Amino acid sequence: MPLPGISWFHAELKLLPESLGSKNAGSTVLCVQDLSTNHTGLRPPGGSVEQLTKDVLTPVQDGSLFVLPLKVKSTEMDPSKRMCFRIDFERQPHAAFPQPLSARRATSHPQPQAAEEGWTSSRVDVRVLATCNSGGTSLDFKMRPEMKFEKMMQAWCRHHNVTDGEASFRLGNRVLRPEDSPADCGWTPGRGALVVEAMPRPDVAEDSLAHDHDDHSPARAPSCAASFLKFGCGGEEEGSPDLIAYAEDTQAALLARVERERAAKLMRDALQGEAEESDHLSGPSPDSSMME
Repeated sequence: MPLPGISWFHAELKLLPESLGSKNAGSTVLCVQDLSTNHTGLRPPGGSVEQLTKDVLTPVQDGSLFVLPLKVKSTEMDPSKRMCFRIDFERQPHAAFPQPLSARRATSHPQPQAAEEGWTSSRVDVRVLATCNSGGTSLDFKMRPEMKFEKMMQAWCRHHNVTDGEASFRLGNRVLRPEDSPADCGWTPGRGALVVEAMPRPDVAEDSLAHDHDDHSPARAPSCAASFLKFGCGGEEEGSPDLIAYAEDTQAALLARVERERAAKLMRDALQGEAEESDHLSGPSPDSSMME
């Protein structure tokens, strides 16, 4: 209080629970504690002003009057200008109490975002799309703009049981590297989902399909890389006819190429067998050598 003789911590009011032995146990009581060097006065209703004992909690009755500072030097201030104020307990329901200053400030100056909203708004939505023989798949991630794609790629491969290195991830025509990040691709929070296409690496997929159709190789299950194909345009929905047709056309082209290579190999084997048989038939006969 900006008055002579009153310090910043002159006295303190505390609302404390009643002691367990009191008849009003469970309720609260207002107490005052003097912290000053020139004392605080308290006048109960119908009584006279009494000096409070320093650092001792004293109950305050409804209608009590505070006097501060109680002791003043005439050279510092006029004793008649002591500050006095009265304590009146509120009789209305608690809901009628004035709103606390902190609550009024929060209402007049609302925080831009809650903690959870702030966390979400600082992340980039990354959606990885792919198609496999059983249909389309979609897996969503939330990443910081500067976070590398490496962990996202590893998590996607583990989720789909694909060996690391067998999958390729593309953003449009750009092949994403593990050390790239959404920020490197120009993506920022609030721009919308960053749609990534997952597909098998061409060399891995072709080798896997060729091996799966080789009659001379032992039977084995198709590799994980051969079980999913490029999903198509990221802006289209999963399972749309265009995407399904695209996947079927891509798979048909790969299978046709493998069949052509297989037919060419069979033809080479057949020609080689005919040549060996012809050489065997054109050799010298045993009878002619005996006649000579």
